[in-house]
Amino acid sequence: CPEPVVVLACTSAVVPCPVANMVYTGNLTGSVTTTPSAPAVSATPASFSIGSAGATATVSLQGSAPGGTYLLGASGLSSLPLNGTKCWNTATNSQSCALVVTNTPCVSNYECVETGVAYSNLTTTPSARNPLYTKLASTDFKFDVVAVQPGGAQASTYAAPANVTVELFDNSTPPPLGCSSYASPVASQSITFASGDAGRKTVPASFNLPRAYRKLICRVRDANSAPTIYGCSSDNFAVRPSGLQVTSSANADVTGTSTSSASPIKAGTSFTMTAAAGFPGYDGTPVVGALIAHAGAVQNGAVSGTFGGAATATGIATGSFSYSEVGYFRFNTSGVYDDAFTSVDQSTDCTNDFSNTPVASGVDAGKYGCKFGNTAATTYFGRFIPDHFAITPGLPVAACTVHPAASGGYLPVDFSYFDQDGFATPFTLTAQNSGNQTTKNYAGSFARFVLTNWASYGFSTVAVLPAGSVIQASATPPAGNWLAGVAAITARHRVSRPTALAAPANVVVNALPVDPDGVSLASASAVSSATVLRFGRLRVSNVLGPDTRDLRMPIEAQFWNGSSFVRNSDDSCTVVPASAWSFGNYVKRPASVVFSPIPIDKNLVAGFSALTIARPTAGRVTFDASINLATTGPETSLSSCLKNLALASPTRPWAPIVTTATPSPSRASLLHLAGQWCDSTPTNNPSARGSFGLYGGVESLIYQRENY
Repeated sequence: CPEPVVVLACTSAVVPCPVANMVYTGNLTGSVTTTPSAPAVSATPASFSIGSAGATATVSLQGSAPGGTYLLGASGLSSLPLNGTKCWNTATNSQSCALVVTNTPCVSNYECVETGVAYSNLTTTPSARNPLYTKLASTDFKFDVVAVQPGGAQASTYAAPANVTVELFDNSTPPPLGCSSYASPVASQSITFASGDAGRKTVPASFNLPRAYRKLICRVRDANSAPTIYGCSSDNFAVRPSGLQVTSSANADVTGTSTSSASPIKAGTSFTMTAAAGFPGYDGTPVVGALIAHAGAVQNGAVSGTFGGAATATGIATGSFSYSEVGYFRFNTSGVYDDAFTSVDQSTDCTNDFSNTPVASGVDAGKYGCKFGNTAATTYFGRFIPDHFAITPGLPVAACTVHPAASGGYLPVDFSYFDQDGFATPFTLTAQNSGNQTTKNYAGSFARFVLTNWASYGFSTVAVLPAGSVIQASATPPAGNWLAGVAAITARHRVSRPTALAAPANVVVNALPVDPDGVSLASASAVSSATVLRFGRLRVSNVLGPDTRDLRMPIEAQFWNGSSFVRNSDDSCTVVPASAWSFGNYVKRPASVVFSPIPIDKNLVAGFSALTIARPTAGRVTFDASINLATTGPETSLSSCLKNLALASPTRPWAPIVTTATPSPSRASLLHLAGQWCDSTPTNNPSARGSFGLYGGVESLIYQRENY
């Protein structure tokens, strides 16, 4: 530092000069000299003036290297002093003109700056910066310390062999009294300056902080002067974690493949996630970014929710979240991240990325990324299942939809018979989350509801069915496929016959499907609008005619209208196959009569048809006919009302003659058209008797016709 020398004129030979003898008048000029002349000593100002302008003048002496001890004197005086030139050394309180003059610069402040970055004089250039970059917790780092002169310049010749300490302080809440009032440093080390350091030196040891900090400041404490010199860095810097470890309460299968893992979570309902920085001091709030669903998923779902601020003591943040989809999801690298913790450094002292490796070269050399997150893809979180199903009803398809055209007062009605297999209810089943959004990933093996299992749907009817009648599965299983969380289903049903005759009923089918995870509806829901059910029977009527013409045996579909059986004019659907007919109990006159009835398939139109039976040759015949409503085989006495035909002689059993191939081919069941023909239960096959020429009269009569 420069040595100050005070020059004054005194009228006394006493040293130091008594105040009363100091000269305040006139004008004395001259210069301060130093001996020897080398090393050179510069004096500022080069000349002085004392007297009426001021009793004293101060001249600053700055030595050059290596400095030394000099004898002070005066030269060029405008007046010669009577008592000569005398000196008083205030440091030793003695009369001596010997003075030690050094070239040590005067240090008034310190700055901390990144190694390799040029120091800027902030006194002359306030807009300049001496940056300190973002650091990583538990990672070594260093920086430079710069000794600063009062004018802001680097003290390039400063030397300090001891008593200089570099300290780091948490500056989240700066102290009110400035740089000297910081207390409890988070880290510190000693530093020395040699003359060859030019007033700038890198800290000798690496700092390594096992904690995260939003805002640190560097302070240099120099105890070589009195009072102690304190210098604080003009820049603050953050020490951030290198990453986040993300875990979740939804951890049934970390591979994201199991479709039946325990404890599934409903889509749209809450689960927890934690993000651990691995260091205390981290108090940031992580953010959820992009995610990826399990392999084969239709779409990536959305995670809703937020993390709370991390606990400073642990560096762990916890939050409540929900996932909109089914199955599993995970976060790719940096899917959960913090981009705000290093805000003190952002835009200048860290790069806009997630890098944990400092930039090697260029303008950003030495900088880490401003952001940090999970450093590798997380495990899969899940398993998630739909919150519920939703049903969109369709229009029912009755078993019979073929009718005569509407005309006059007739309006056709689609209907099904009680116990008839096959009225259908098309509807849509949708898997949804708690927000009623479709969970499109409920597909493939993650769609656990088996669409072909009729029993899984929980079908029922809205209204109570007639006594003894229940809804049952069709022989044809439901059909449908899951596609992006939606299944278009066609389910077929059979409603059994009531125990007693019942009027037509309008039936609405409900469903309450349940998958193996318990996903269902809040309550049963209609799958379609109403469909009509009728209690039906098939009637075959007796027929009588001459043995010279074919007979037409009437076939009629009927239903109970609430008071009687009437023709079902809406039935143009029922087909009586040829193989269902059986004939027997033939009574021939004479016995040589040839009679071989050959039935054909008969399709009812407007509920009616007739089977043409070819006339016998050379005689008269009486016969019984029956329709087996079962799916195969000829008529038996157990299923029809045709028992033994008892004649006086002989007694013939009911032994029907099957006129089609044996065994009889299978056919559609018509058991829903059985009737109460000979007992109180509607289980009998229809039967009738036909006669050719029963009342023929004399054998020689060829043809008889009656007119009325």
